[in-house]
Amino acid sequence: MKSEVNFIKNYKWFLLIIVVLLVLIFIWVYFGDEKKDYYFLQDNQCIKVKEFPEKITFSHYEKLKDCEDLIIRQCDNNNDCIKVQTSCCSCNMGGEEKCVLYSEVEKYNKMLDDCSDKILCPAVFMCEIENCKCVNGRCVG
Repeated sequence: MKSEVNFIKNYKWFLLIIVVLLVLIFIWVYFGDEKKDYYFLQDNQCIKVKEFPEKITFSHYEKLKDCEDLIIRQCDNNNDCIKVQTSCCSCNMGGEEKCVLYSEVEKYNKMLDDCSDKILCPAVFMCEIENCKCVNGRCVG
């Protein structure tokens, strides 16, 4: 009889913990998006905002991880596109790469100027792009 009472008490605590965890997960999922950045495309430049201005509808904004996806890249043929290094380490050494317009190459080279000569890159082959192509006006690889 005493063991049954202990079992019921422990079971109640277990259920309470499960309910509290479920409530916390719900709150995190439901309200978690509120703190994400929103991007607005204006004159082919990304503007980052934390909340919506009152007079602009959601259709003008995109919830994106990377604002680069909004920028219009206009290419006419495959020769307009080139593969660039987008991180301090090359893709041969664990870094990242991307297909961009030739006119954007200098922007990416300037970003790499901030890289330190003393950075340690992992010897991991991460190259995925064999060649860049122009598809529907965008450089892809």
